[in-house]
Amino acid sequence: MANQTLNSTIESNSIDKKSGIHAHPHDQFFKNVFIHPTIAHDFLKVHLSNALLKRLNLASLQQEKSSFIDTVLQEYYSDLVLSCSLDNQPGYFYFLLEHQSSADRLLPLRMHKYVLLFLENWSKVPKNRNKKLPIIVPKCLYHGSRSPYPYATTLSDLFIDPLLSREYLGKFDLIDISGFCVEDFKIYKTSSIILYLLQASKSKNYAEVIHNSLSLGYFKYLNCFELFNHVIDNIIVYLSNICTTSEIKVIFNILRENLPQTQQNMLTHSESKIREGILIGEKRGHRKGRKEGRKEGRKEGRQEGILSIAHKMLLRGMPIADIEQVTELSKEEFIKG
Repeated sequence: MANQTLNSTIESNSIDKKSGIHAHPHDQFFKNVFIHPTIAHDFLKVHLSNALLKRLNLASLQQEKSSFIDTVLQEYYSDLVLSCSLDNQPGYFYFLLEHQSSADRLLPLRMHKYVLLFLENWSKVPKNRNKKLPIIVPKCLYHGSRSPYPYATTLSDLFIDPLLSREYLGKFDLIDISGFCVEDFKIYKTSSIILYLLQASKSKNYAEVIHNSLSLGYFKYLNCFELFNHVIDNIIVYLSNICTTSEIKVIFNILRENLPQTQQNMLTHSESKIREGILIGEKRGHRKGRKEGRKEGRKEGRQEGILSIAHKMLLRGMPIADIEQVTELSKEEFIKG
């Protein structure tokens, strides 16, 4: 271990190839010295609690790779990463030793980033994928000119409200609606129907969701025109994308019978699909038509797109009069087509 060389990538990044001089001599000195197990052992014994030391086997101390690649492929280096056994389990305890020769206001953020990058890479190793994460103890040796160290050493103290940050830092609230009963959603008021529909993605009983939401008054929370249209428009688009033609026909009928004003939302959605169909049809016609016949090709494609959407509207149970209004086709045209 004492003769172990530093990671070649770190070394190549630390040396000025033209002059042969280390770009960061303090860093290099720190790394070279602390890879010796006896030195690292004695240093850590001073800075770890007796309770923790009893759980560690410092005789198993060894150096680990200390380069990390984040999601934007920028490379970061921790000065030194050492591992040893915890409770006689190898590979579950790591010391992240950093050296700092100047004061850095965001040092706690950098230290935590090192820890997270290390844990992310550790968890990607095939043998570790189903294991609990190891313990990481980050420590930083400072020998700058400003003394005592002038900045915060706790991540929460970097925030505008340290107390509030501690409440959420390092944890998150899991809002698990998968086991909710129908009535449980009412506490969410305006988003109750949205959450209820998302939960139904397991059972796919969307018609039942709409029916129950009407019965429980969930739509009554959408008590202003803009909010109602916003939610209904999105529901129509969402259900149109995930439901079969027969399912959407049933759902649209339920909405029409109980919320007549949703008919306009359905028409708006249909008009949007008509425009989409026209564009698709025009592109097809454009591809099929020769240079001198492109105008005619686009016209035929437009008609093809309108007819396609009219057929879907008919299959979904939209009234004939509404289809005629939106498509500007006669009943005979789209039924025959």
